[in-house]
Amino acid sequence: MSRRTIEQFEKVENNPQLEDWLQLKETAAKYNTSIDVVQADVTHFDDVYELIKRLNQTSHPVRGIIHSAVISDDKLLTNLSQETLFRVMEPKVRGGWNLHQASQQIGASLHFFVMFSSIRNHLIDPGSSSYNAGNEFFEALAHYRREQLKLPALSIALPAVQGAGMFHRQQAILNNLLIAQGIEMLPTVPTFELVERLFIMQTNYSSPVIFAVDWKRLHANKANLANRQLVQFIEQQATQQGISNVRTNDSGSSSIARIEVIIERIRETVMRLLGASSIDRIDIDRSLLSLGLDSLAAVSLYNWLSQEWGAFISLAEIFQGVKISEIANRVQKKMIERQTASREIETTLSNDMEQMDGSEDNLTLSTTKNAASYNGMEGVLRVSLVKDILIRIRMSELKDQQIEYFQTLTNWKDRQKVINFLRMYEWDVSFAAEAFLTNPDAEEINNNQSCKPILFRTNSKEVGSRYKTVNENWTAQKRFFENHQQQQQQQQTSKHSLVKSSPHSLNPLNHLQTANNFNEIITTSNIESPNERVDQLFKLNGSKRTPMFPDINQLKHNKQQLLQYIDSNIIGKNLRANTIWGSRNVIYADYTASGRGLIFIEYCMINNVLPYYANTHSENNVCALQTTKFREGSRNLIKRYVNATDEDVVIFTGSGSTAAINKLVDVLNLKDEKVRKRTVIFISTFEHHSNILPWKETGVEIKRIPNTKQGLINRDYLRQQLKYYHDEVRKHIICTFNAASNVTGITTDVDDISKLVHEYDGWIFWDYAAAAPYVKIDMNPSKIACKEAVFISTHKFVGGPSTPGILIAKKKLFNNRVPSSVGGGTVTFVTSTYIEYVKDIETREEGGTPNILGSIRAGLVFHLKEIVGYHTIETRENALVEKFFRRFRNHPKLIILGSTTLPRLGIFSFLLYVPFFHKYLHHNFVCILLNDLFGIQVRSGCSCAGPYVIDLLELDDRTTEVFIQFVTADDSGRFKNVPKNALMKPGFTRFNLSYFASDEEVDYILNAVDFIANEGWKFLALYTFDTDTAVWHPRTMPSENHFSQFHSLEMANKDRRMKEKFEKYPVEHWNSNFDRSNINSSSDNPIEEAILMANNIPKYVYENIDFRTDPPLNIPDEYKDYIWFITPKDVIRKIIIDFEQNDKSTRTALFHTKMKK
Repeated sequence: MSRRTIEQFEKVENNPQLEDWLQLKETAAKYNTSIDVVQADVTHFDDVYELIKRLNQTSHPVRGIIHSAVISDDKLLTNLSQETLFRVMEPKVRGGWNLHQASQQIGASLHFFVMFSSIRNHLIDPGSSSYNAGNEFFEALAHYRREQLKLPALSIALPAVQGAGMFHRQQAILNNLLIAQGIEMLPTVPTFELVERLFIMQTNYSSPVIFAVDWKRLHANKANLANRQLVQFIEQQATQQGISNVRTNDSGSSSIARIEVIIERIRETVMRLLGASSIDRIDIDRSLLSLGLDSLAAVSLYNWLSQEWGAFISLAEIFQGVKISEIANRVQKKMIERQTASREIETTLSNDMEQMDGSEDNLTLSTTKNAASYNGMEGVLRVSLVKDILIRIRMSELKDQQIEYFQTLTNWKDRQKVINFLRMYEWDVSFAAEAFLTNPDAEEINNNQSCKPILFRTNSKEVGSRYKTVNENWTAQKRFFENHQQQQQQQQTSKHSLVKSSPHSLNPLNHLQTANNFNEIITTSNIESPNERVDQLFKLNGSKRTPMFPDINQLKHNKQQLLQYIDSNIIGKNLRANTIWGSRNVIYADYTASGRGLIFIEYCMINNVLPYYANTHSENNVCALQTTKFREGSRNLIKRYVNATDEDVVIFTGSGSTAAINKLVDVLNLKDEKVRKRTVIFISTFEHHSNILPWKETGVEIKRIPNTKQGLINRDYLRQQLKYYHDEVRKHIICTFNAASNVTGITTDVDDISKLVHEYDGWIFWDYAAAAPYVKIDMNPSKIACKEAVFISTHKFVGGPSTPGILIAKKKLFNNRVPSSVGGGTVTFVTSTYIEYVKDIETREEGGTPNILGSIRAGLVFHLKEIVGYHTIETRENALVEKFFRRFRNHPKLIILGSTTLPRLGIFSFLLYVPFFHKYLHHNFVCILLNDLFGIQVRSGCSCAGPYVIDLLELDDRTTEVFIQFVTADDSGRFKNVPKNALMKPGFTRFNLSYFASDEEVDYILNAVDFIANEGWKFLALYTFDTDTAVWHPRTMPSENHFSQFHSLEMANKDRRMKEKFEKYPVEHWNSNFDRSNINSSSDNPIEEAILMANNIPKYVYENIDFRTDPPLNIPDEYKDYIWFITPKDVIRKIIIDFEQNDKSTRTALFHTKMKK
C-alpha cells in the first residue's frame, strides 16, 4: 500500500509491540509513508471515536479501516461461559461495530472497510464457537454495510499466512493442523497482492475466502467443513479433477498427515510435563515411564488426552509402559469411530446448516439507533453454536462419562458420593481427581460436609493441600467441638488408651482441637504444618485457586471486575472528612507518595500470619519457624517475580528506596579513600534526592547526565562519558538512574541503557521507587541487559503500607567483610575476642529484628501485582495518561511539566497560571483547595527532586540563587540579610490517576483540577498564609487548627469506639467569624457547589473582607519581581475593583429628561 498512494498508517493496538513495527516503519519511510502506533482499545467506543475524529482533523483524514483484532481462547461448549464467549467475541463484534458506528457518526469518507476473518470459520473446529461467532459477525456486518447502507466493506477469510497475523508465533503447530485437513499455508507476498486486488475490485461478494488446497486431502476431509456451499464447491472441483471419494479412515496421505499431527501434539505435551528443554529428546517409541513420567504427570497427561481427544486410555496403561506412538494410534482410531458415528448426525442437521449458511441474506443486523453490539445477532451466534453442538455430540462428554472417568481414576465405586464430591469442585473433574489422589482420606471427608480438601496447584510437581473448615455457623461449630471433646474423653478412659499411641504423637503440631480467632475449628485433621502454610501463601505460580485472595481468583480472567474489586477494598474508600466547606468524600490521588491498605490483604495477614507471629532467627518452636518460613516465602516470591537468579539477593531494609540505596552505599564501602578515588558515579536528571544525597556524601566523583530536548537521558552524552571514564580516566563506573520520574512519570528504557553501560564494564543500578507498582521489573532480561541492583519502595504499592524497602542486587557487589548493619542475627559465633559473621548475604545484611510483618506483606502486594498483570496495568495507565492529555494538553491555564509525547506513568505535575496577574497559584494553595472543596488528596512542593524541578521550571542560576536565600536561614532567621520566607520556594502540584480507580473517580479528579485552574484564584480571597511554613489556611482560622484533629490522640472513648472530635473548633470559629450561607450553595455535588461558591465570592469579599490585617510577605524591594505567585491581596483588590465597576454599570439614574433632537 505504501508503494501506491497511502501516505500515513495509524496502527491502533491495545498492547503495542513497537519492536514488531520498527522494520515496517523503515520500509514504509522509503515510500514517504509514515506509520504511527497508537494505543487504544477498539472495544471502547470513546477511544475509537476520539481517534477517528482527531485524525479527520489532520491533513491525513481516515480513508480506510482494516480491522484484525483477535483474542483466542478455545473452549468446548460444556466449558464455555458467557464471560469467555463475550470476551473472545468482543474485539471482533464490539470492535467492528464501534469502527462502523464511529466512522459513520464522524462522516468519514472511506474507500475501504476491511475485516480479516479466518478459514476456521468454515471448518468444524472443536472449541472455536466464540472465535467463529466473531467471524460470523464480520461477514454479517460486511453484508449489512454493502447491501443496506451501500458502503464499502469486505470480510476476508484467510488461513495461515507465512510470517503474518496470529500465526506468526505459532506457525508450525497451526500449519500442521491445517495441512492435515488439506489447507496449506499461503505465501506472504502473493496473498497480499490478491488481498490488495480485493480492496480495489468492486466484487459482488462481501465475504471472500482465500486458501490454497490439496484437493484430494480436502475432499477426503470434507466432513470437517461447516459451510455447505464450500462443500458443494469442493465436490465440483473434485469432479473436474477426477478425484474419487476418499474416506477419512482409508490409508493414505490424509491419515498419515493426521497421525503426524497427533504425535506432534502429544510429544509437545509430554515435553511440557517432563520439563524437557527440547522436543527432540522425546522418543515416541520409548515407554512414558522410561522417559521419566511420574504419577502426577501421568494424571495430567491422562486428563489432557481425555479432554483434547476423547481417547480414554487408562492410568494403568500409562503406568504399564505405553508409548507415544501407541497413544497416537489409539487417538486416531477413536477419531475415526467418532467421525463415522457422526455422519448420521450431519445428515440430520444438514438442512438446518444449509438454511443458516446458505445465504448471506439470513445474516442481518439490527438497524435501530440504540442497537448494541450483540443486538440482532441471534442468527449469527446460532450458526457457530450449532457447529459446536455438533462437535459436542460427537465428543459425548456428558456428566455420566465424567463420573465414569473420575471413577476409573480413583477406583471410587459409590456413584452418589462421587457426584457429591464432583459438585464440591464444580464438576472440574481434573481438579477433583488431583484433590482426591493427594488426600487419601477424601472419601471420609466427603461424608463430613463441614470440611473439604482444598488443593492448590502450582507449576512444579509439588502439590500442597489442606483441610479448610467451611462451617459458618458458630452453634454448629460449638456442637462439633463438644462432640469431639467427648470422643477424646472416651478414648482417654478406654482400656486400650495406654497401649495404643498415635503415629504422630511426637509431632508438636498434632494438638487437640481448638478454635482460632475467627471461630474456625482447628483439629488434628486440619492443622497445617509450617511448610503447608507457606504453600498457601507463596506457592502460587500458575495455581488454579489462589488461597491468599480467594475472591480475586474468581476475577483473574475478568480484569475490569478485578480492578473494581481492588478499588472497593481500599481501606478508607468510603471515608468522609469534614472540611471548612462541609463534609466531603476523601479521594486519594497520592499513590506516588505512598499506597493505601487493602482489606483483603490485611485480612490475610490477620487470619494467616498474625496467629503464628513470633520473632525470626529461630526454628525451634512452631511460631518462630512458621514466621520465618512466611518471610522467606515472601522473599522467594519476589525473586521469582523480578526474574532473579541464584546470583541475586533480595534484602528487606528500612523504609523505601532510601534505605535500600543507603544499604548499598555502605556495602560498597565508598567512603574508603582508595575505593573513592577509583570510582565515578553517574546520575541522571530525573533523580530523587534519595538517589543523589547518599552518593554525594561519600565524596565520590559525581557526573550528572543531562536530558535530551525531548526529556530522556541523553544517550549520546552518556556514551561519550562512559568511553572517557573507561578508556582515559580508567575509573570504575557506577550508573544509578531512575526507572521513572516521580515528578513527571516519564519512563526510561532500562534495558537499553543497561546494555550501553555494560559495554564499558560499568555497573547499573535502577531506582524503581516510582515505577515498581506499575511496570515489570526484570533483573535478568539478558546477560548484557541485566541489572546489578534495583531499589524498591514497596510502601508505594496498593496494599503496601508498612512494608520495608527492598534491595535486589548481584552477589558480586557484597565484598564487605563486616555487614553494613551489625547486630543480632548477623553472627554465627561471638566471644570476647572473636567474631564470626554469617556467610549468607541475605541473613548478614538484615541485622536485628526485621520488619517481619511488612516483609511478608511485601510478598502479598507483589503477588497482587502479578495477578492483575503488567499488561492490564500498562493498558489502563496509558488510557489514563491519554485522557489527561486530551483534557489539558492545550489548556490555557494549566501547564503540564515534562513531555506530553514520551511514554509515562499516570503521574502528573502541573502549574496553574492566571493570565490577568501574570503569575501562578501557589502549589500549596492548590493542594489545600483540592482538599477543602473536593476532598481530593494530592501533593505539592518539589517531590524531593529539586535539581530536576529546577530544570523543568527553567530556572537560571541567578534566579535559583535568589530563591535559595529565601529558604535558607541562620539562627537569626535571615540569610545574607534576606528574611526567610518558605513561600518563595518554587514548586508544583502533583497527583496520580490509579489504574484501579473507577472512571467516575477519574472524571471527578479531572473536573476538580479543571475548576481550580479556571476559578481557583477567586478563593485566595478567603485564605491566607504562614511565611514560615508556606501553609495556607482559611483567613479566619489559625493554621495550627486547620487539620489538628487528624493528629489528636483523644479519639477513643469509653465504649472503645473511635469518635471524631472534628467539628468542635472549626464550627465555633466559623459561626463566630464567618457566615458561610453567603457563599455556600445547597447542592450536594461538590463541583456544582464550588461553581456556585465562586459566583458568590465577589459580593461576599466586597462586603466582608478587610485585607489590611493580612500578614506581610516581607520581601525586600529589590526582590519584588521574584514573587511568582498570586497573593490574597492581589485577588481582593481585583475583586473589589471589578465589583464596584459592575455595580456602577447596573445603577439607574436618579431622574430622566427627554433628550433634544
